[in-house]
Amino acid sequence: MDNEKTANTAPADLNKIIMQRKFTCPVCNGNFENWDVASYKVRIVRSDTDLRNYFAPYDPMYYAVVICYWCGYSAQRSDFSQILPKQIKLIREKITPNFVPSTYPQIYDVDIAIERYKLALQCTDAKEGKISEKAMICLRLSWLYRDKDDEESEKTYREEALKGLLQAFETERFPIAGMDHATMDYLIGELYRRCGNLEEASKHIGKVIVLRGIASRLKERALDVKDLILQEKAVLENPVEENEDSKE
Repeated sequence: MDNEKTANTAPADLNKIIMQRKFTCPVCNGNFENWDVASYKVRIVRSDTDLRNYFAPYDPMYYAVVICYWCGYSAQRSDFSQILPKQIKLIREKITPNFVPSTYPQIYDVDIAIERYKLALQCTDAKEGKISEKAMICLRLSWLYRDKDDEESEKTYREEALKGLLQAFETERFPIAGMDHATMDYLIGELYRRCGNLEEASKHIGKVIVLRGIASRLKERALDVKDLILQEKAVLENPVEENEDSKE
């Protein structure tokens, strides 16, 4: 059944920004196309402290999941071709029999992006993929739910991302999901802060701050997060007392 979500109003040069990209599926060897954003046509307009970048005029993150139209195998583009023979067998057994292809509009809204990332998450579970791969999908789902102002779902996927990154930190070799040791420590620290664990956040951010030779931008981010942690600790240690009128 086709996905009937409608696209937003398109600019005149839309086809120069969002275009069809050809893929060959490593699971079924089928050829197919997915919409993709030309990275050189977009720019970062701002960033959040958990490494979420915002782009204009379109967000490439919305298009980062590749879905095979024929068998349903789905993954982030960076991981799509990285699949083992035993994982191919698992996808064929667990995903393909129940897969129903969808047709998507050229412009993906947040709900379409969430749908596609959830299918990638399902495939990662089915193929027993790397912990870091699952963690990064969960992190991006938390960002997408932030776009929807769905704080509860954002929190759920953030916590899953943090749990996965902690496991990956202990069991996988660096670079992990394209991150070096310092960036991983920073991200874990910031996710701890957003999850309300300020002590663990302080430990990980502190490690980054004292490291020598790291990128100045990462050091600045770590110092910014340290300030946020101190502010939040101060609020917890000195809560505003309710006056008698507000209690009534």
